[in-house]
Amino acid sequence: MIKTDALIIGAGQTGLFTAHQLKL
Repeated sequence: MIKTDALIIGAGQTGLFTAHQLKL
């Protein structure tokens, strides 16, 4: 989960969008 968080913070909105898609 920490890695995902870091990716989201690093990528920004792009990371958040990817996380949402993966969760879907």
